[in-house]
Amino acid sequence: MYKKSVRVILSTSFFIVSSLYGEDVVIELPKVPTPPKVIIKGEENKVKSSTKRTKREERERGISFQQRTPPKAKPLPVAPKIKKVEKKAQKVQGATATAPVTAPPTIQDKATKVAKSAQKAVKKVIKSDAGEEKGGKIAAYLRGDIESIEKAKEILKSSGFEILSQYTLNGGDIKVVVFTSDELKHYAKKKGKEFMGALRLMVDKNGNLTITNPLYLSKAYMKKAHDNAKALSILHKITSNFVGLRDSKDYLKSSKLPKYHFMFGMPYYEDMITVGEGDSDKELIAKAKQKGRLAYDLNLGGGKHLIAVKLSPKTESFIHKTGTKNALLLPYPAIVEGGEVKILAPKYYIAISYPLLKMSQFMQIAKIPGEIVSEFEAIFK
Repeated sequence: MYKKSVRVILSTSFFIVSSLYGEDVVIELPKVPTPPKVIIKGEENKVKSSTKRTKREERERGISFQQRTPPKAKPLPVAPKIKKVEKKAQKVQGATATAPVTAPPTIQDKATKVAKSAQKAVKKVIKSDAGEEKGGKIAAYLRGDIESIEKAKEILKSSGFEILSQYTLNGGDIKVVVFTSDELKHYAKKKGKEFMGALRLMVDKNGNLTITNPLYLSKAYMKKAHDNAKALSILHKITSNFVGLRDSKDYLKSSKLPKYHFMFGMPYYEDMITVGEGDSDKELIAKAKQKGRLAYDLNLGGGKHLIAVKLSPKTESFIHKTGTKNALLLPYPAIVEGGEVKILAPKYYIAISYPLLKMSQFMQIAKIPGEIVSEFEAIFK
């Protein structure tokens, strides 16, 4: 038998094994790639010294190792320069000027915008129903607050009303403004309805505002000729411009107004009193003017005039017994037509102006109705 002998020749890439039969067998080893060297900070010199040997070994083994570098990042887009934007703006529609640069809104601009929006929203959100019929009742007046009579007149004018007169009572503590409009004048052209041609506004020394309710007067004065839509239109023109108005506690039932009289035996609206006669309307109006008693003269057309007369301080003092809150019934109104001067019977006019007036209060001013008639007769004598 042959002796067992093995001869091994090692190499970097293969080894030789001598078989039992004396033949050499060459076994090639797979080429193993050398891992990349990691450079540790502070040992750069050691890496450099071994670089030549590492490269030589790679050449011997036929291995080349290359490290890939990451792709370069694409640059971010750059915002266009202002000059380029201006040049483009100049080209639009042949413009030659530099494109205007709008400044960002300031805090003050935003506050102004909010304030204007709030003012517009007030009228939409706060819709007043003051003066309208509620539960079958209508308030005689609209109450509110205002800083001065001048402010009230300013609002009336801006609302489309015309100021006829300003009157003072109680030593100047009470100021009354009589006003009208095209709607009121047209409404009052109907026969016997002339007293509907004007409304009143009053401001006292404490800034308390009172306005006659056109719906209340329309129901009382116009009777069957009452136009609810027209009366509400005039009312809404007032309530939409005087913010914060509310109903007065003075009211009457809507159904009672057209046929109102204070009590049995008392006069109605139709029971007017003729207090003067003359050759012409112009002559009669001139008499009141010459005596310094004419408060205003509203020409309604068709030979009709709605006027008001200033009563004596003594006669006017009755408002302290009936209440100064409703003192805007003065100056006292009258109709001049066809050479005659007519007034609403004082017992009716005072009662409709003071719907909460009690019989005991009425008795305290029992002489006033007669004194009012006497003063008118003296003026137009």
